[in-house]
Amino acid sequence: MKISLKCFNHITGKIPFLLIAIASWQCTMPLAVQTSIPTYPSHPLNPQPENLIIANTFDVSSKSFRDNKEKQFMVLTGHTMRHASMQIEKRSDIDVDVVEGPIYSAHPDSVRLLMAQRNATHAILITSFDAYFEQTRVEVTKDENGKSKLAYYDLVVDIGYIMQNQDRIISDVPVSMRKFHSSRSVMSGLLAAGPNIVSNTDDVVDGVHANVDLFLKEYFPGSEPRTRPLFVTREFKDVGTSIKAGNYQGAFDVSERLTSAPNIDVSAKALYNCAVLSEYFSKHDIVRYYLEEALNKQSFMEAREMLHDYR
Repeated sequence: MKISLKCFNHITGKIPFLLIAIASWQCTMPLAVQTSIPTYPSHPLNPQPENLIIANTFDVSSKSFRDNKEKQFMVLTGHTMRHASMQIEKRSDIDVDVVEGPIYSAHPDSVRLLMAQRNATHAILITSFDAYFEQTRVEVTKDENGKSKLAYYDLVVDIGYIMQNQDRIISDVPVSMRKFHSSRSVMSGLLAAGPNIVSNTDDVVDGVHANVDLFLKEYFPGSEPRTRPLFVTREFKDVGTSIKAGNYQGAFDVSERLTSAPNIDVSAKALYNCAVLSEYFSKHDIVRYYLEEALNKQSFMEAREMLHDYR
């Protein structure tokens, strides 16, 4: 490809202006802060568990999986119970006892006997388990060499749970977790082999954890991660300097001083920064105040979107 001298001079003559524009754009980009918001159970347990056991009643060997997959699923059911135990103890002051090895019976009388032996008020049972890759679509594109096909795959983890107290079964539900995993070139969409479950163990473990979290959020309080942009340019440059130094309290102090700035744009964004940093410090009771004060001064996207989590 040839570029004329005139064209070259035209392009190179613009380079300083392009560099200035890029630098300006980079300077106005907000800094992202990782925070979390509290979540509240849609079906809180009443009375609250005092002691809880987690057991597996799913007989993996009865499903005639291939050897490698059977061994993997046995390990993964253990991951399921241990992750559930860790998350419950993290979210509450409930004592959790993981029953090692499958018990092969979800009959309420058998479970009540086990609960009595373990001095438990509640039990969570794993009643079914499956993990697989599912092809969601095949895209066909044409080029000079003909047609090419690209298949897309989701990772799916299906786990059945029973929640039970000493008197009754509270719930008996399957939980399905699905997320995009990968894509690959294929010859035929109908005959394409998807990713292998055994060779993608780390991804499957992540899927198991996500499935457990979906189940637990129905019954226990918890938290969800958020990524919040923070204003750090111009008047807020000291906020950015503090964040980069790991001084989040200093960033909050700078932002709080700027909430009384005469410039409405500055004071509104300072209030928003205070909301983000309050969320970072888990002071969720004052986040909404800062957001509403910011929006009373000026309506802007970052504050509006964040407020959705506090309605």
